[in-house]
Amino acid sequence: MNRNDIIQKSNNSELYFEEEDLDSFLKKLKEMNSIEYVHELKEQPWGQRVIRFYDPDMHIIEVGEPMESVVKRLLSEGLPVEETSKRTLMPEEFVRQFL
Repeated sequence: MNRNDIIQKSNNSELYFEEEDLDSFLKKLKEMNSIEYVHELKEQPWGQRVIRFYDPDMHIIEVGEPMESVVKRLLSEGLPVEETSKRTLMPEEFVRQFL
């Protein structure tokens, strides 16, 4: 193999994007039959929901919720400020601004 060769699906880098309305984005993504997923929607230990898939050139694309959206979602689900802070690894002051 030549050092200039491109290795398809090498999984050695990814592009990351944030989407505030992740549910709508996922719906649009599901309408595309040609998407090859690294993994479907997954919730990280800190509460952020993310999905990873390949672009047409086989680069990894990750789309996740902004942490502000994660905090808002967890608070709306009834998680107390202290628990939300602990779960998301965000300071309590940051969490309180979304009450």
